[in-house]
Amino acid sequence: MNPYVELARDFIANNSLNLRLDDVDKIANTFMGNSRAAVVAYLHCVPINSINRKCFPKEIMDDVEFFARRCGETYLDYILRIRGNDICKSVLIAYVKYYCGLDDKYRELQGDLILYILRGG
Repeated sequence: MNPYVELARDFIANNSLNLRLDDVDKIANTFMGNSRAAVVAYLHCVPINSINRKCFPKEIMDDVEFFARRCGETYLDYILRIRGNDICKSVLIAYVKYYCGLDDKYRELQGDLILYILRGG
């Protein structure tokens, strides 16, 4: 495992965050060929100001910051902005596919719309 991926996983595992680590693992594991995307998949789960920036390369932290939803930003504006960053777009697509596959038909349709927008539809 890439040391940055391992560090990111350990960080969220050891910070008693209110999330299911096994879900995040499944999503991050889809990026094992792209460690930068895997790190973003892990680190986007935590507040950006809680991450020690010296532990990760600048390009990873830039992606994590880009992935964060901005104060006052609508979800549609967020999706449209994320489309402009290939790493962040692939991470969001992985999250949408994963979480929309766990729920009801409405969530599946909502996920299809988000994927359509992300892919430039």
